[in-house]
Amino acid sequence: MLKKFLRVMIWVLLVVVIYVLLDAIPAARTPAFSADVLPNAATYCGTDAENELIFRLTGLGASAVHDFKQAGVLESALEIFYRQKQEALHTKDEYLCFPTTKAEVLHDEEGSRRELVFPPVHAGDILITKSTETLLYRHGHAALVLDDSGRTIESFMIGVPSDILTVDNWRSYSTVMILRPKISQKEIAQKAAEYAETSLQNIPYNICTGIRKKDKSETGVDSTQCAHLVWQAYYASGLDIDGDGGWLVTPHDVTKCSEFEVVFSFGFGKNSTW
Repeated sequence: MLKKFLRVMIWVLLVVVIYVLLDAIPAARTPAFSADVLPNAATYCGTDAENELIFRLTGLGASAVHDFKQAGVLESALEIFYRQKQEALHTKDEYLCFPTTKAEVLHDEEGSRRELVFPPVHAGDILITKSTETLLYRHGHAALVLDDSGRTIESFMIGVPSDILTVDNWRSYSTVMILRPKISQKEIAQKAAEYAETSLQNIPYNICTGIRKKDKSETGVDSTQCAHLVWQAYYASGLDIDGDGGWLVTPHDVTKCSEFEVVFSFGFGKNSTW
């Protein structure tokens, strides 16, 4: 009986020691920024190796890096986006339409909502998140940027017609991707933004819009949904951005379009996979 008691006490003592040792290990902190971590901003040449490393550590694509370099603020931008990507943030579900639709948004340890810093956006850029879901279906959301000031046009939810908002409404999503047409499609991007502003405002929401691409008309539509609105703007301007060519365009499909490059990615998988 005494031996059994001693064995139990030894095990208890070992557990206590392990717990104390683990508790003594410092909690994970945001890594300190070092200029040595990233390519030197002053000598940045835009090589594939440089861009790949910057994207992995900051979420910034080559177009965003180019914008910052042109503005003469690349060094500070790299530090800001590096810290943002490394910072420990928490997520919380907030209802957009109770009790069916909700979004996963960013919060800090105290429970306050956090907002992401974005790189500059341009007309024709597309915003994508996978942070929204309805009845357990993670459908995501999409919007089209109308100009450099950050105005967007979106088809948000049932009962709400498409409207002009701003990119600021996207800063608290736990996942955000900004896509931009490749340089060869720059004129189409501008046309898509202009078409959306003149022809796609105040359109009723219909989740079934775009099934089997019934709405390929260049003269406008009488209903839409978030991904369809973006698709319609580009299709009317000469580019089909449905990445899989399926029977219904979704935000996920838009991310598969080979005509786009990733300008910024936060919260998505490796290489901005869905």
